[in-house]
Amino acid sequence: MKNKKPILASKSECTGCMVCADACNFDAIDIKLQKDGHYYPKINTDICTQCGLCTKACPVVSNFEYKSEKDISKPFAAWAKNDEIRINSASGGVFAAIAEAIIKEGGVVAGATMDGLNVKHILIDNIEDIERLQGSKYQQSNTVGIYRDTFNYLKREKTVLFSGVPCQVAGILNYLKNKKFSGKLFTVDMVCGGVPSFLLVDSFIKSHPNVEKIISYRNKKNGWHSKNYRYELTFYSDKNSCSDKNNLIIKGFSSALTNRDSCSQCRYSHHNRKSDITLADFWGLKDYPEEHYKGVSLAITHSVEGKQLLANSNITFHKTAWKKCIPYNPRIIYGKRPFHRIHPARIFMPFLFKNLKYQTLTKIYAGNISGKNVLWLPYKIFNYISYKLGQILLMKNIKKSLIQLQQKNA
Repeated sequence: MKNKKPILASKSECTGCMVCADACNFDAIDIKLQKDGHYYPKINTDICTQCGLCTKACPVVSNFEYKSEKDISKPFAAWAKNDEIRINSASGGVFAAIAEAIIKEGGVVAGATMDGLNVKHILIDNIEDIERLQGSKYQQSNTVGIYRDTFNYLKREKTVLFSGVPCQVAGILNYLKNKKFSGKLFTVDMVCGGVPSFLLVDSFIKSHPNVEKIISYRNKKNGWHSKNYRYELTFYSDKNSCSDKNNLIIKGFSSALTNRDSCSQCRYSHHNRKSDITLADFWGLKDYPEEHYKGVSLAITHSVEGKQLLANSNITFHKTAWKKCIPYNPRIIYGKRPFHRIHPARIFMPFLFKNLKYQTLTKIYAGNISGKNVLWLPYKIFNYISYKLGQILLMKNIKKSLIQLQQKNA
């Protein structure tokens, strides 16, 4: 007689944090890429002992509260003092500077790195390896093993800096909740725009069969806050470095039409979080114009330890106001995209990617519709109206949140 499956997050609520796989002592949970191009857990009921550890570790099922009870969060404009680190980073190089400080003190750093065409989480203890964790990766990261490895280092009295998107940080915090260790854990999450489907990458690779490795998703060679800054896919093809700024991967990510269902109802978007620090590009910044070319990060500290971590790293940081950063990074506080979740392109995504040509997919998911494509204009108008309705709802929530924050800080 087969065992019953334990309770895990439903497909619509699963964030793909993968902590359930690490929580299982019998390796009864595999993470599988499904038809929609997203990763979900699959339980082997022949191995499962119904111990319930995966259920307890899942932040969704266990109702882990990511919003911090201590509302002491403060936003800062920040950048690394080391120009080499800063230039090689997506924005101001704050994460890399913090990682350098942790490693210099004998600690280790967990973060996402490109692994060919995929993204995975690794642990590093060498300053030379920090560059592997730098830069934005607009894909789901494979985190299987990282939670166990982080716990093992903490048991060895090591200091660990764990970085990831909010649901992954919720994963490590919930995983460690009842575990005993002597090490010190610091957590850094990112302001996340949502996790796009791997179908974008798969389709791009099929139309560009010689692509061997994705190098980066953003181009900062001509400056961060300049007219030349852009999202751009850089990859190796036939052992040559190539760039493409108008492709399905980048434009598809920006449209958010392939995101996980859970990303359209994100439960981890709060101005005050249980991570120590939240990082993002400081979009919309008008202060410190002399620093814009090299890049400026938004760093939000949520704990005394987080503030101290900034102070102990080779970083320049200045206090800023919520009204200067939230309107340009709304997913700090608002993680809902209700119209994306019910968009026909999201509902029929597996069928469309299986049956349509690459150029057609770029019209649906990348908005590659010119004035000559008359038959596609209704779809373009539909997307425009959906976007505007979403913006109205977004701005309403931003204004409400800013009023509440101003009253609290008055």
